[in-house]
Amino acid sequence: MINSFAVAAAQAVAEEPGVYNPLYLYGGTEADRKMIARGLADELMKRYGGKKNATILVEDIHLIEGDKAALERFFAVFDGMAESSAQIVISGDRPTIEFKDPELRARLEAGLIANI
Repeated sequence: MINSFAVAAAQAVAEEPGVYNPLYLYGGTEADRKMIARGLADELMKRYGGKKNATILVEDIHLIEGDKAALERFFAVFDGMAESSAQIVISGDRPTIEFKDPELRARLEAGLIANI
């Protein structure tokens, strides 16, 4: 069953992008994470059509943790989006404490964390 807190957090971001930035959704099944993240992306497009502000959706962040080059690219995109106040939504399979990379952990922990 999907955690109602995670759904409420996604709904809050859809209503006011940037209110929780980044929003990190973790746990549950891959299908659960995708359902919430893609539902949020669909709602943002329906409400704003890409006009209010930019949004980036990164699914399965855990897959790049060991790839230094991929992490550096992610950090550059993340930092640029954060500086421009764009909404960042990230999903992963584990809580932030389980990530070994301190830079990745710090970025994920900078916003709201919701266990699915």
